[in-house]
Amino acid sequence: SALEPEAEGSMPRSEMPTVTGSDPIPEALPDEEMDVDDPAEELADSLEEIDFFIQQNLLDEATDELADLQEKYPDHPEVKERLATVESLRQGESPAGTISAEDLGESFDLAAEIEKEVGESEAPSALYEDFQYSVDDVFSEFKKGVEKVVDKEDSATHYDLGIAYKEMGLVDDAINEFQVCAQDEAKRVSSLTMIGLCYCEKGQYSEAINKFKEALHGTGISEQETTGVYYEIGCSYYQLEDMEEALFYYQKVHKRDSTFRDVASRIKELSKRATGENEKEEKDSTKSTNSKNNISYM
Repeated sequence: SALEPEAEGSMPRSEMPTVTGSDPIPEALPDEEMDVDDPAEELADSLEEIDFFIQQNLLDEATDELADLQEKYPDHPEVKERLATVESLRQGESPAGTISAEDLGESFDLAAEIEKEVGESEAPSALYEDFQYSVDDVFSEFKKGVEKVVDKEDSATHYDLGIAYKEMGLVDDAINEFQVCAQDEAKRVSSLTMIGLCYCEKGQYSEAINKFKEALHGTGISEQETTGVYYEIGCSYYQLEDMEEALFYYQKVHKRDSTFRDVASRIKELSKRATGENEKEEKDSTKSTNSKNNISYM
């Protein structure tokens, strides 16, 4: 009540603020007014997403995004440009796969990673050259990354790279990797053998034989490795049509392991061929002798 004494330490009633109906109460702004996106930034993000769809040949997704943009920016030149690009691609052109420079970082998974990166770049260059690399560019960047993170002493990794390159048909690069591995005595025999196989793929069988024979002199070569190298030497001589030498090495393999690959059938084939040639030579010789004996003299 008005007669009650004021509490000690409290503000006098005469000094307390009053609230009148005329004082305005601040109102919260609508959400859309508090958080307004920058139209230019929104457009840039959308175009970037569309570029990604185009690069990955996801044309339906790119078309849907462009339809939304066309409603907002019907006369924007970049929107029209993307529309034209999608239309041309739908008419038969094939967009090239793309790989950004960040994808070629220092971390990789050997054959799978190389296959993925190079394989995706085999298509011809398309419209967005700023985002695309040729196969040579990609592989050059990849090799630079390899040089940065793989020591020459890391023979195991270089060997794996050589296998990966060989499987991809990059034979010269595979040879280079195996040559690095061959400096490691523990990898020397297998590396020289792989170099020989690479030369076989190139049709350079004499060079292949030299590498195979060099592998035979490697320290610590196992019996199984020796058998395999003899077989490859035989195959190389066969390709050079030196059947005598081919048969000689196939027989060396057969003495070690008669069930090794198809060596038994190869020996049988060459033996038949040799027998047939010998019989032909005997017939030709007999025919020649008979002809001479039939000559009459006046």
